[in-house]
Formats: sequence, structure tokens, C-alpha cells
Amino acid sequence: MNRNLNKKELEKLKQGCGLLLEKPKPEDAVYEEVFGAGEEKPLNWKAYLPKREEQFWVPFCVTFSRLNCAESKAKKEEVEIVNLSDRYLGVVSGTSKSGNSLNQVSEVFRKEGSVLEEECPFTYEMLSGGWGQWNKIFDLSAVRKDARRYKGGNHSWVYSLSAMKNALAFSPIQLGVGVGETWERDVVTKPKVISAYHAITCYHIDDYYYIQDSVGREFKKLDINYPIAMAKSFRDLPLDWKDVKKKMEKTPLKRAIGKQKVYGIKDGEKYWFVSWEDVERWAGYDTLKEAQESVQEVEESQLNFYLSGGIIGNPTFWDFVFGGKTK
Repeated sequence: MNRNLNKKELEKLKQGCGLLLEKPKPEDAVYEEVFGAGEEKPLNWKAYLPKREEQFWVPFCVTFSRLNCAESKAKKEEVEIVNLSDRYLGVVSGTSKSGNSLNQVSEVFRKEGSVLEEECPFTYEMLSGGWGQWNKIFDLSAVRKDARRYKGGNHSWVYSLSAMKNALAFSPIQLGVGVGETWERDVVTKPKVISAYHAITCYHIDDYYYIQDSVGREFKKLDINYPIAMAKSFRDLPLDWKDVKKKMEKTPLKRAIGKQKVYGIKDGEKYWFVSWEDVERWAGYDTLKEAQESVQEVEESQLNFYLSGGIIGNPTFWDFVFGGKTK
């Protein structure tokens, strides 16, 4: 099967998503700042994924994909294997009818946690009744006050393809992507029109992104050039990660071995790229020339001050999401 979704299917897909795009804050953890590009090989997490729970029309994709990552990590590390409540986390993190953001859900999961699925399940009526069930979904009065809350760990933004692969050595990662008419193809390619933004669990990367989806077909394969709007890693952060971040921001730059034109300044923002391959894939440029035109190159005299490998510092996030055009 290699077909485009029709208009009715696209509308159904739009209703079943629910990712709100956001601009990371300067104080947020960034994977490349804390760990660098890294050299660990990605693990295929498929054997550790939890049983898929379909979200149907409910715009809770961020909580479904976040808890899939947490439950997979727990299974791999052989700690208590649990099925956590997507409904509970979605409600307490303030999911709206438009959805929620990656950072909001992960932060509430880290600070407040979620209960077991059995404490706060989605009922058949909730999942089949449409918006008329919205208030019932948000009614948590039946959840025991003394029910155990399971809290999530730290999280960090990931900007480059190489760092995403590295992060997969430690846990599945959460991706935020725009979806459209190509979403149910054998290999999902960049859509002509984005109908909605959606959060998914990425369990492996080689020549493709391999994902578990709570909407449509469970397992999908994304073209490696598919535009990724945002990504989260759940690798445990060191206790002093904030100090590491500050130190990296002030570290003198050294030239990246074998790399040219890896640094630029645009509108006063600093950019460091692992490679131009990452620039093209992550920033959504069709050609290297477009990337070079969008990002001002560093002067040749400064090349010897580059740090080797990794993205250091916060790129302007919307430049990545909208292909070099800040929104």
C-alpha cells in the first residue's frame, strides 16, 4: 500500500493528533549541550515497547507517546513494569481540545507523575463518544487520593540527527512532526500540506525513523529526510547538568575536524551544526545552498576556535521548524 489519504481520512487524522508547537526556553536542557554529539549506537527498542493504546479522537498524542517512552525504558531497565494512565497525565498536564506541548507534559510527569491505568482508564464511551465526553474525561473525582503517583525522569531537547541516534542508546525518543496525506504510506514521506502536528514514539533510527503511533497503523517508517519539528530525549541528566550547560556556553570553540562552515550568526543568535547533513535534514532545507544563504557563515579567521562535534548552545527553534524562516 502506497496511497495518499483522502479528505475524510485527513480530517479524522487531524482530530486524533494534538501536538502544540513551542519554542524551547533558554534554561531548558539541550542534549547536545550536556552530552555532546556522542558515539553510542542506537538501540532498537521495539521489543520493549508497551502494548499500543489507541487514542482515537482524543487529542492526547503527547501523553500517549511520552508514557510509551517511559514504560519502554522501565521494561529495559527491569524496574517495575507498569501501564500508566494516559488519561490522568493528559488531564493534570492541562491538555486542551487543541492538544498539549512536549515540555508541558514531560514537566508535569516529572513533578507530579501519573497513576496506574487501572486507577484512571479511558472507557469505551469516552473513546467513542466524541467531544460530548470531554467533561467526563476530565472528571478525576473517582481517582483515589492515595493512589501511587509514578513520576517521570528528566528530559532534554535534541536538535541533530546524530544526537537523536545517540540518545536512542538510552531510551526511545519522542518526536513532534507535521502530518498530512502521506501518513499511512508504506514509507511516510514529507506531505505537501500539513494537516496537524502529532507526537510519536521513535524506537529506532537507521536509514529511516521507526515509530510507534497511537493513530492509524501502529508501526510506521518515516523517510530519513522527513522534517522533524522537535524531539525529546529521556536519557538521565547528571545532577550538575545546569552547570555543564553554563560551562559549555562559555567554552572556547575549536575547529570541528573535517568540517567547514559549521557555525553562523543570524539575527544575533548563535548556531553550531554537527554537519551540513544535519542542517538539511533538521532545518528542512532542500539544498545546501539554501542553508548557506539562510545562515551567515563565520569568518575564516575564527575557524580555529570551534568545538569539535555536537551542537553547542540553543539554535533558534523556529528556524528549524519552519525551514529557516522564523515565525
